[in-house]
Amino acid sequence: EYARPELEGLQSDLDIGFAVTGRSNLHMVLLALYGRAVPLIDSFQLGLRLPNTAPVAACFTAFSPAKELEAWLTRAHESRGGYDEKLDQRLRVALIAIRARGYEVTLKTRAEAELTRELGRIHNSWSLTELEDVANKYQHDLCDEYYHLDRIDPKARYDISTITVPIFVFKQVPIMCFVAGSFDKPITGAQVEEIAERMK
Repeated sequence: EYARPELEGLQSDLDIGFAVTGRSNLHMVLLALYGRAVPLIDSFQLGLRLPNTAPVAACFTAFSPAKELEAWLTRAHESRGGYDEKLDQRLRVALIAIRARGYEVTLKTRAEAELTRELGRIHNSWSLTELEDVANKYQHDLCDEYYHLDRIDPKARYDISTITVPIFVFKQVPIMCFVAGSFDKPITGAQVEEIAERMK
């Protein structure tokens, strides 16, 4: 509630939507939504749980102890049926970039489009088993795509899915994250940096 007026002000300024996410051992959870209702946000209901498994929830993991980071990576390899060196390297590079700049940037993917369609399909039945299956497939399929933007060129244009900023309180591990989303057209790297700074 404390964040609501700030994020709603940013939302009207920037014409994008905002969410707040939290994390448990095995899930990333959608805690709050502010702003624009677009197809993605319509499908994402409060309390939605996605696997806390690479590459999902990277903004939390980038600032977590090594033991949690390794467990996050291991769950991703297990979901794919075994260790994948290229995937492991790509994920580690993504975490280094997030930690260095202080926020996460993700790109639109086929996996996200499929997740949105599937959430829309099961919207009324709201079957927990189906939800879990859909969320796990999303995490699995994301591993095959270029998902994290590791280097930002201020002049380049990007099809951004989310910009995620960690919230620290007592420790160096985020307790929640603010997430900007609902970008309806590509934006420049300079705009990405400006939005992230305003969120921080």
